[in-house]
Order: sequence, then structure tokens, then C-alpha cells
Amino acid sequence: MDMLVLGMEVSLIGMGVVIVALGILFMLTRSMSKVLINHKNRSEKGIEEVSKSLATTIEEPSQLDKEEQISSEIIVAIATAVASTINSRSTYRIRTIKRIDYDLSPSWSRLGRTE
Repeated sequence: MDMLVLGMEVSLIGMGVVIVALGILFMLTRSMSKVLINHKNRSEKGIEEVSKSLATTIEEPSQLDKEEQISSEIIVAIATAVASTINSRSTYRIRTIKRIDYDLSPSWSRLGRTE
């Protein structure tokens, strides 16, 4: 009978430890998600402000040929990339943006973009 009681005690202590550990992990992940959401919202506000200021200063190119004109989607993509790097602590910097004449992507990727 002693072994049965000892086995039950060990089982209950083990389950208690597991429940407490899971509770601590739950609280840690919950607090980390709140911190990350607040950080994400702050960075998105900064990106929106920079994008709005860039959007007001960008004008349509008038002196470029039709072949060399950059579409508005590409301008927006470049502006958001610049805005996201302004507000981040990354070690990477965008120095130049070059248009590539050839496409290195696979044929299935190019086909998906043209459809």
C-alpha cells in the first residue's frame, strides 16, 4: 500500500510541475506577443508617415522615354523599402537600385506574374 501512495504522490507532483511550467510558458509568450505587437505598430506608423511624405514629393517622370519610365508600383515598392530601413536597426543599407534587363526567376514564376 505504501508503494501505491508513493506512486500517486510522485504522479501528482510531476503533473503539478508540468502545469506550473506550462503556465509560466503561456505567460511569457503572451507578454512577448504584446511587446512585439506594440513594436510592430510603432514601426508601421513611422513607415506610413515616411511613405506619405515621400508620396507628396514624388512626381511623374517627364523627361524619360516610355521604355525607361518606372511604374508607380515600383516607386511605391522602393519607397516602402527605404522607409522600412529608416526605422529598423538593420545593418543593411540600400545604396543603389539597378534595373536588371534579364530575369533570373524560373519560368513558372514568370508565367504566374504574366497571368
